[in-house]
Amino acid sequence: MYIYLRLYPLVYLTAAFLPITALCGSARDYLNAPIDAWLGFYNAGYSSSVTPEDGMDITSDVRANVLSQSFMLTRTMDYWGRTGGLSLVLPYRYVETHSGDFRASTRGISDIGMLWQINLFGGPALSREQFRSFIPETFSSFHFYLGTPLGEYDAHSALNPSSNRWVFSPTVNYSYTPDQGWTWL
Repeated sequence: MYIYLRLYPLVYLTAAFLPITALCGSARDYLNAPIDAWLGFYNAGYSSSVTPEDGMDITSDVRANVLSQSFMLTRTMDYWGRTGGLSLVLPYRYVETHSGDFRASTRGISDIGMLWQINLFGGPALSREQFRSFIPETFSSFHFYLGTPLGEYDAHSALNPSSNRWVFSPTVNYSYTPDQGWTWL
């Protein structure tokens, strides 16, 4: 019981710093797609870490393995002449950790999220025919992620696949495209 109480904060911190990319994509994401399209994205990430139990003790460590996956379904739309979209994010996590005699693992649906995104400039709303000849240019976009506490959560467990809280995450990104879409800076 004593080791369980000592490891609970470490287990919480391990789960709290899971890769956010499995939730909503990266800051370089923008909707470079024709309007009125359905897009499906699959993201996966794996992380393995070894952390000393405290700053001085190197003999007892905490090991954690995290596999994060998500499927994102996006509908592209025309927002005032700019490409935008609405997405549903369905994440799944497998987490295991151990230290000494303590072992815990969990798996399940994480916090389901929704993502609204719009290209501020550089991403005009284009039909499929127009999009075929479009040359990417410097762009900026706004993303707003809303995470819901709808994932699997057990208040009596030291480890959970979801956080059981609301998440609001706005992102603005900018990418300079100097050579007709061949590179992004």
